[in-house]
Amino acid sequence: MLTTDILTAARAEALFASNLATGSAVRPAAATAAITNAIHRYGGSRGCAALVAEEFGDYPDTAAPRMQWARRVVAQSYRRGPISGDSPTPRTFIAPVRRSRIPLLVPANPLANRQLGACESGI
Repeated sequence: MLTTDILTAARAEALFASNLATGSAVRPAAATAAITNAIHRYGGSRGCAALVAEEFGDYPDTAAPRMQWARRVVAQSYRRGPISGDSPTPRTFIAPVRRSRIPLLVPANPLANRQLGACESGI
């Protein structure tokens, strides 16, 4: 199954909304510039997505090939991982665990210690 991450979809929508001609061969630097310009022109990725939706509603027969072109250009410009195969291996980031110097069962506030003791003694 083919899945598209959010950033790739947003880039494709912005490229779709750009002034570049459908089917043109685009270098990665030109694609990045066109995406950035479209994001600024339409007020962010939501504005680009709204334009894509409008175009698909009004002109579905020309919007579909343009989106295929945009997705292809984005995939080539922002290539990550293996080029062939079903899907690239997902990248995971494991944040280091930061241990607190204060034990979890002992409150750091002396007032809280008194309140805890009061609760345990039934007062």
